[in-house]
Amino acid sequence: MSKKPNGYWTYEKCKEVSLICKTKQELRKNYSTAYNIIYKNKWTSEFCSHMILSANKPNNYWTKERCQEEALKYTTKKEFIIGSYSPYTLAVKHKWIDDICSHMIPLGNKFKRCIYAWEFEDNSVYIGLTMSLKNRITSHINNEKSQVYKHLKICNKVEIKQISDYIDIQNAIELEKEYILKYKNDNWTILNK
Repeated sequence: MSKKPNGYWTYEKCKEVSLICKTKQELRKNYSTAYNIIYKNKWTSEFCSHMILSANKPNNYWTKERCQEEALKYTTKKEFIIGSYSPYTLAVKHKWIDDICSHMIPLGNKFKRCIYAWEFEDNSVYIGLTMSLKNRITSHINNEKSQVYKHLKICNKVEIKQISDYIDIQNAIELEKEYILKYKNDNWTILNK
């Protein structure tokens, strides 16, 4: 689902989407922002009263092994928390989270970013930083204003590289500058504005 602009999730919009969901889990999975706003504004009793309760698991159901089985269904922690909130929070509580999520693709956040490069065969390069490389690739391919999009019209042979892990944003900003300079010194044409 595409990201909605600020202010999109009004009382009416939240009510509208809550009415089409059968459970709170479905609402949280399909409309996570609306769910968070409903919860924050204490509208759950009003908007969720029609919902059926999901089948609660018996006490002690979520063992480390079951949490790990559940985690294997997801490729990121974000998907895991949205799709299986209870085992996720239990895994965090018991400090199993790193162990059972070791197969997952790490994502950044507003504090952690990775550096990436689009290296074109004509020796042009775009260097950037992002909190989600997968989403940023999609954005570059679909955004007509993107320098990458424009250059793909001229030269479509490209290699996309993740240059760093997800690191502190201030370090990522500095590292991005260093890589732009490094590529420039290696005689690459820099596509960054």
